[in-house]
Amino acid sequence: MSNQKVGTLNLQELFKKDLIIPKFQRPYSWNEEQVEQLLLDLIEANKNQKKYLIGNAIFYENNSKLEIIDGQQRITTLALIFKVLDKNIVNFLNNEINPLSAKNLKQNHQIINKFLEKENLDLNFLKNNVFITYINTNDLDEAFVLFDSQNTRGKSLERKDILKVHHLHPIKNNRTIYAQKWEKWEKEEKNYLNHILYLLSLIRKSIRGELKPNHLENIDVFKELKLSFFVDDEFQFNKLNNYNQPPIFERFDFDFEKNLLTLITHPIRKKGEDFVDGYKYLPFEINSSIESGDNFFSFIWKYFEIYKILKTNNIFTKLDNISGSGNIFLSKIYKASLFFYYDKFGNENLELFSKKVFILLAYVRITKHQIKKERVAKFEWSDKRFDIFKTILLSYSSKEVIKKIENYIKFYLDTEKFKQEIKGTKLHFINKYEGALNELY
Repeated sequence: MSNQKVGTLNLQELFKKDLIIPKFQRPYSWNEEQVEQLLLDLIEANKNQKKYLIGNAIFYENNSKLEIIDGQQRITTLALIFKVLDKNIVNFLNNEINPLSAKNLKQNHQIINKFLEKENLDLNFLKNNVFITYINTNDLDEAFVLFDSQNTRGKSLERKDILKVHHLHPIKNNRTIYAQKWEKWEKEEKNYLNHILYLLSLIRKSIRGELKPNHLENIDVFKELKLSFFVDDEFQFNKLNNYNQPPIFERFDFDFEKNLLTLITHPIRKKGEDFVDGYKYLPFEINSSIESGDNFFSFIWKYFEIYKILKTNNIFTKLDNISGSGNIFLSKIYKASLFFYYDKFGNENLELFSKKVFILLAYVRITKHQIKKERVAKFEWSDKRFDIFKTILLSYSSKEVIKKIENYIKFYLDTEKFKQEIKGTKLHFINKYEGALNELY
């Protein structure tokens, strides 16, 4: 249960608190115009001797410290103003800072110093007549959800940012390393991280039978990929179970007479006892329960690397840059199915699988006047639905997956009618993958 407090503090009371900026926060970034506007507002209130409300802050109470979740830009700027007026008054600025904040901190300190050489701002007024309202909670997830719902100043916090903090929270050591890794993923070309989180969420929801039409446009990745379970209010890290072993084995032989198990591994690049390109062998599956902390970041790392591999494959990008909402819904299913298939079977028969899936998508594109996301979300390619993701999940081999799709095409799609309608069609969607349609002839 969270313990949430609300209230009001004047700035003297605020800066007596043990305030810190958590390392996962973005750098201090206020520009000259923002700093000067705050100074002008404070000076105006000082002249009129009016109480001035500086806005709202959200704090996460971590032991005796208050981590600033919302309000760090304003609070930091106010601390700089205090520093100019009285160098010894604010301990907050003595805390460790993000190196990327240093330049702006120095620059804005100079701006404030220069500004207050010409204008008068009374320190006692600042201490006692300038107030900030706050929400204080001991639940970090709740703090970020509050920020997300209340933030009306500019761009709202993205759900992936809340997800990041949710999984950073239980990490006791090297938290900065994981935060920096996440920032690096965010900067990758063409917003890879957003695409990966979406595909993972779409596949997981589909497997559980929870895929809804609106998910083809947006999924709350925080709700989907947050920690799955708690034990006694603590994060629980389980040992590997019999189904969740490192995916390094290509096959096995079992001698019944001798009760002897022989495991045959994939070709592995080794260095001593360590595996090179270790992400390939991380024992995660897309549909597995989400563990928090460092295991979550390892989970994302694995699928980030898989996504990068697939992006270099022309098969995966066949339906990129396609227009029309119906086509886009189909392309999301196409890409997610390849992502899931590759996770389970690798490159084995990947191109053949992609062609079979494309036939399903092309069929509904050609034979229906309009592509409705309700139909796509229910996998209704014909009168009988066919769930691609559950087929992948429940199949033992890649050949089994492909055979099941072939049987569906053979028995439930009117392929003769399909062939006739294709001949006179020049749809952008169909032209993206003409080679797949040769499978029907």
